[in-house]
Amino acid sequence: FAFTTVASLAYRAGQLAEAGRAFRRALELNPDRPAVRQNYGKLLRDMDRLDESEKELRLALAQTDGVDVRTRASLAETLAGLGKTEEAVQLVADAVRIKPGDTETLAAQGHVFAAQGRLDDAAKSLEAAAAGGDPDPRIELARVHVRRGDLPHAREAAETVLRANPAHPWALAVLGQVRVLEGGRNEGLALLRRAEEAHPKRPEAWLSLAEGFEAAKDPASAARCRRAARALRER
Repeated sequence: FAFTTVASLAYRAGQLAEAGRAFRRALELNPDRPAVRQNYGKLLRDMDRLDESEKELRLALAQTDGVDVRTRASLAETLAGLGKTEEAVQLVADAVRIKPGDTETLAAQGHVFAAQGRLDDAAKSLEAAAAGGDPDPRIELARVHVRRGDLPHAREAAETVLRANPAHPWALAVLGQVRVLEGGRNEGLALLRRAEEAHPKRPEAWLSLAEGFEAAKDPASAARCRRAARALRER
């Protein structure tokens, strides 16, 4: 229990390597803990260690019961990142069938569809997932709308998150990119700098910042943000 607590606290603080060590120690002490292994697999995905994430999540799936949608959805996301989209689609479809309307599963389905380039389907799944109130699916929805070229809906999704939490760094980063793409470069850069000054604790936020600075033709800032994402994954 102590190691899983340390892992969870470190994960939330953006100390991913420390969280990984604590998860590993917890599993060494008791390997038959699929929920802990699922969290470890998700952490490894956030650290861009996708092969290791797949290994842990497959083991977690073998250890868990037949109605565990969270592990199925998490494995699907990792497989999508590895380009194994056919299996990912099947896994997430199984999860949706087991527990229709589950927001984590719908978010994973959106990620899998986005990895396949099925952006309209991804937007529908993420819109449904965002109804649960978690900001992450709505931010991912904004990013999908950017890829679709639908900047008004991208802005609306990011602004919805910021109305609830005006300092949310990932939402600020995505909104900054949107404003740059809409032609408001100065406003977009101001939003991007606000997000960077908040020192995000998640690699995804830094990578969105990099995309925003690239859109603003600021390669030095984009490179700095990519380095920050790498540093978080190694801490």
